[in-house]
Amino acid sequence: MLESYYHISFRKDINVAFQSADAIRKAAGGISNGRIVGFYRHSKRQLWIEAKGPGIAMESTIIHELTHAWQYDALPLKQLTKEFPKSVRDKRIQLLLEGHAVYVECEAMEKKGEGEYIKRLRTRYMSSMDVYGLGYRIISEHFSNMDIHGSSATSFVRMQNLVEGIIKGEVSITWPEGYY
Repeated sequence: MLESYYHISFRKDINVAFQSADAIRKAAGGISNGRIVGFYRHSKRQLWIEAKGPGIAMESTIIHELTHAWQYDALPLKQLTKEFPKSVRDKRIQLLLEGHAVYVECEAMEKKGEGEYIKRLRTRYMSSMDVYGLGYRIISEHFSNMDIHGSSATSFVRMQNLVEGIIKGEVSITWPEGYY
């Protein structure tokens, strides 16, 4: 669905593992601040998804994590990192990548007709002060400004344009406190 709707392609060597929440937490490095329902490990081409969750949540998480797989393959992330001061580099990259993944997650699930689910998800992200909510608001703002200028490009093309604009110095982002 993502490949046909967004006119993108994913590498074919991604290994998908459906695991318990505990196994995912351990594999992700034991992060304990909240539940981890999935992650993508680019170095090993692994997509981990929590098994036995509600189908809609699993599908939404798969979309989110596949977006990360695309980001690592399609975006010039090494160039992008050079644009930010070392002290905030990782935080800014994470905001952009998570914000885009959340945006695509919401957009794709809405296209699938999951309006009520997405309404709850967007409400949470619009009020959340974590990297997902902050990133979602940054990406949403920039993508809506691109719409104002007549762009009909997909959210993947818009992300490429945003990253290229940052690298070229043509795009300025107002970063939340702590991300300067």
